[in-house]
Amino acid sequence: MGQTNIRSGRGILEKAGRPIEDTAIIPEFQKYVLITGHNFSINDIQKYWHLLRFGHSDVWNKKGPGLSDYQKVEADQASQIPMVHVSRALKPKYGVGDSSNSDEVVYITVVEGRNGHIRSKLVEQTDLARVGSDILYECANGYSVVFSGAMLRADWKERLTWPRGVSFERVENKKDLVEAREAGQRVIKIWC
Repeated sequence: MGQTNIRSGRGILEKAGRPIEDTAIIPEFQKYVLITGHNFSINDIQKYWHLLRFGHSDVWNKKGPGLSDYQKVEADQASQIPMVHVSRALKPKYGVGDSSNSDEVVYITVVEGRNGHIRSKLVEQTDLARVGSDILYECANGYSVVFSGAMLRADWKERLTWPRGVSFERVENKKDLVEAREAGQRVIKIWC
């Protein structure tokens, strides 16, 4: 395990999907961060499915008493050393004509503080560079990114209105996201 300097969101995203654990420092903020290239399992999705389905975007959420009840709450307390889990879906693309930004894909991250999943922030972006910047910002402020992935924008927009019985499923790549939608399956696929 090495220590590297991270000065941009892209520096974090370059570790996406690789089986690494890296202690990094953000020199401008004198903040240590533990970064893991983590490809999530279906168990990880099950841990966060409720937030992914019913949580409010870009605010701190706390699960309420009802099935789809999430309350907007104040931010959690920061951690001393935040952790970042970056999945393969956040890996920047290189090469001519190869873009990580798409009208059909939404990148999602789940942010937590010291109290874990009692309070979580669900963040969605369509621009991968912005995702990297968001992650860097959260780390600089002491918050961990505990889940990351991508889903189809159409599924993201419709997730609150889908009937009960809709499930989440993990896929290996962007192509698999599209195939489920075209087949009319009642499943929300997450590339993570």
